[in-house]
Amino acid sequence: MLAKSPAKEIRSGSKPSAPISSPKRSLSTFSSGKTPEKLMPVDTSASFEDTWQPVMAGAAQEQRETIMMSISGLPKHGKTHLAFTAVDFEGFEGVFVKLPPGAPVYCIGTENTSIIEKGNNFADKPVFVQEVKALDSQGKVDWVESIRNFEKFLSGLSGVKVGTLVIDNWSDINDWLYYINVEFVLGIGFDQFGQPNRAVTPTEHKWREKEGKKYLTMMRGLSTMVVLVNRVKPEYVKKEGESGPFAFQPTGELVNEGTKGSEYFYDMDFRIQKAIEVDEETGQQVYYRRGWVIGSRWEKKEVTLDRTRFRNPTYSDIIESIKPYL
Repeated sequence: MLAKSPAKEIRSGSKPSAPISSPKRSLSTFSSGKTPEKLMPVDTSASFEDTWQPVMAGAAQEQRETIMMSISGLPKHGKTHLAFTAVDFEGFEGVFVKLPPGAPVYCIGTENTSIIEKGNNFADKPVFVQEVKALDSQGKVDWVESIRNFEKFLSGLSGVKVGTLVIDNWSDINDWLYYINVEFVLGIGFDQFGQPNRAVTPTEHKWREKEGKKYLTMMRGLSTMVVLVNRVKPEYVKKEGESGPFAFQPTGELVNEGTKGSEYFYDMDFRIQKAIEVDEETGQQVYYRRGWVIGSRWEKKEVTLDRTRFRNPTYSDIIESIKPYL
């Protein structure tokens, strides 16, 4: 059962009379007067035979493990296409993990690009797309109803044992949470240009971050493989000793959009990019896609920095590169 978020108590298009808050309570402040030790007594009766011996005997190896991967890049560079190639992944059983087959692909889409990609290149494959973006009577995105739809189709995969969940894209889900936070949770609202009526402090983003991590935790608990498609944005760093709006300068690199801390949930962060080369025989320009690993929980940093490693990659190619570690 999904945890109920503050946004669920709000009817589409309505605004609560006061900001929603979730007061924090420590274990020591419960009205029962019980101490943390009495509320959660420690079990000291467990033996080595009851706990670790079954693990050492191989019981834990029966557990099926999945991989959560982020695929990021600029618009129209092939993120959705790469995610959908998971449908051809046949599964893999290594020394430590057992990965399920990638088919079928269950795509929770936030924009029409998912349906277009399926129709153009995966019409004969078991790729299923469910668009969750809802519109209000004025044709604008209904953030609350869209998140409700997202939760519904995400929870519907809780009992599925094989296949791949694709979120296309995760950046939109985070945007919707941001708008709900500013409009309803904080009660700040937006002006006619779509900007908050006042600045939102870092602390006031906590609800959005909490909700985003809640969904990531839910996805980590699925038995399917998981692919999150992410947009990218320019990276900025603050100049030393300066302040104000001009204190930040671009580094020339791109970073993923999304909830702060999302990267800690990813097993692998993969970047894809369009590239051009000249054919030596014909002299014609040839377009292709190159990919590289931004971060991985298996490989060393010097390996992940190689930007010429993958040419027109598929999902199976990426998994193939980490099989020695699995």
